[in-house]
Amino acid sequence: MFRHRTPKGRYECTVSGLRWVCDRDVILKYHFRNWEPYSQLLKDMQYGQGGPLLDITMELGELEEVHLPHFVCLGTNPSLRNEMKILHVEEHGVSVEEVHEVTRFHAKILHPKFSAISVILSYIFFGT
Repeated sequence: MFRHRTPKGRYECTVSGLRWVCDRDVILKYHFRNWEPYSQLLKDMQYGQGGPLLDITMELGELEEVHLPHFVCLGTNPSLRNEMKILHVEEHGVSVEEVHEVTRFHAKILHPKFSAISVILSYIFFGT
C-alpha cells in the first residue's frame, strides 16, 4: 500500500511508476491488485493487460492528471495508441475510458475518477 500527501505540483512514485499532477494538496492511496479475477472478463472484451492493475483512492482533493504506467511496446505503429483504453473495475461492473495521451511508458487521463484502474489493449495487437 502506498500513501502520498502532496502539495500542488507534479509527482512520480519511483516504485509503481504512477505519476500525478495536482493544483492543491491531495492525499492519494493505492496498491497493486491481482489481474486473475478479471482474466476471463478481459478475454470476453477482447482486450489484454497493458499495465498493472492499480486500486487508487483519493482521501483528499482531486487530481488534474494521472499518468498510469504501461508496458506496451509502442514501436512505430501510431494506430497502437488508438487501441489503448483505460479499464475501470467498479463494484457494479466495469467501464472503459479513452486515453487522453500516450507516451512511451504512461497513459494520461485528465480529471480522473478512481476505482481499480489499468491500461488495456485490444487483442488485435497481441496476435491472438
